[in-house]
Amino acid sequence: GYTNIALFGLGSRTPGSLGEGELSDTIIIASINKSSKAVRLMSIYRDTYVSIDGDYDKINAAYSYGGPEQAINTINRNLDLNITDFATVNFKALADAVDILGGIELTIKSDKELENLNENIGNMNKINGGDSPTFDETGTHTFDGNQAVAYSRIRYMEGGDHERANHQRLVVEGIISKVKRQPWKLKALADTVIPECKTSFSTSDMTALAMGLLRYNIEDSQAYPFDSVDVRYGGIYYGFPLSVRSNVIQAHEYLYGTKDYEPTEELGRISDKVEAVTDDLGY
Repeated sequence: GYTNIALFGLGSRTPGSLGEGELSDTIIIASINKSSKAVRLMSIYRDTYVSIDGDYDKINAAYSYGGPEQAINTINRNLDLNITDFATVNFKALADAVDILGGIELTIKSDKELENLNENIGNMNKINGGDSPTFDETGTHTFDGNQAVAYSRIRYMEGGDHERANHQRLVVEGIISKVKRQPWKLKALADTVIPECKTSFSTSDMTALAMGLLRYNIEDSQAYPFDSVDVRYGGIYYGFPLSVRSNVIQAHEYLYGTKDYEPTEELGRISDKVEAVTDDLGY
């Protein structure tokens, strides 16, 4: 009863470079209820400690090791999902989408966030081209493409990677909200952004999904793992689910309304291995 799509955002600076070798610092599962058209977004924190074909690493590394196929396989094995479809974009595609829509509204909540945002805007102007201005004050503003990408990349703020993932979902929500208010821009959006994507969908399927945005309603937006600890292990900073089992049960209830989900045996083995590490770390 659901269409599930893995959305990947890469830090690639090379046009057309959307395959392996790139970290997926943005990972969002979009789950669309086919009957109600309600959409739930679930980020996966990029530092989440997971099994990648039996080796343990950050989940954002899976895309680098084996492209979208490896990334999707890793998501499915570590969350007991069966996602097959994906769409991957880089900085340029996201900026172009926002610019075609005439910008989106976002909120700068603190002076520290403002400072880091303005640094990122300068960086995005160099990467994507353009001369997007910086902001003078906190509050709600209309962001152009480079500014919106910069907003989604802020790292040094209260909440760290958790707030960064929230920013990324807010950008997606802002784009969908603006599309619904300007349906006449859908064709230009599809014509520009689809060629910049790497995806499992055909062009006609992507166009149909884009046109379907008018019927979709984002019902909720959260992030996985729901209960975790961020700590260094072996000199590397990871986010550890506490525990994988309980987080996956909660993920299935959040995405699909499933009560008392029973994890698979493989998920149980992964959970035991991660729990052994967190036990050693004192959590």
